[in-house]
Amino acid sequence: MINEMTLKQNKKISSNIALLLTLTTIVTTIFGTIVIVAYAQTQDSSSTTQSTSKIDKYGSINSTQYDENGDKAWILEGGWTFTDLNSSSASPAFGATMYMTKPDGSAQHTHKISDFKTTENPSTIDNTTTYNGTATISMKDGPVNDVPISIKINDNGKVSIWIDPESVDNHFGTNPIDGTLLTS
Repeated sequence: MINEMTLKQNKKISSNIALLLTLTTIVTTIFGTIVIVAYAQTQDSSSTTQSTSKIDKYGSINSTQYDENGDKAWILEGGWTFTDLNSSSASPAFGATMYMTKPDGSAQHTHKISDFKTTENPSTIDNTTTYNGTATISMKDGPVNDVPISIKINDNGKVSIWIDPESVDNHFGTNPIDGTLLTS
């Protein structure tokens, strides 16, 4: 009787955790999209006075990050922008805000990617354009500068952001951060 009761309680707890994770993902996706659109509109409205701040592409981040054992370690939601992609005089400007949480909803915190500088010309292979460079990543103990980063944008709307794991103590796990292109 006790084992049967414990089993029912464990199933109920598992069901509640799954529901909580689903709701967290939905809410953060909605919030992330609102932040992206608001940020894009702010940037777009300022582009009438400064043509160099025109947003060429923007999108959302929705990614599950895995640890070295292949276990889910973090859930990331947020938004990104890419400007000045066609500028001949400046490096494209990439920026992102990511809301990071453990799969159980704990340890919520925020990271930003800023100050992106290309280290080579973009390359396009199989409908995917890759931008390699360095960026500043905000971390708990302060910003980490000159972090190697690779941003891939696929013509089908898939976005992949690789942040050098060694530069940030493997904080973002072992896989690239996934996102979606919302406009181009």
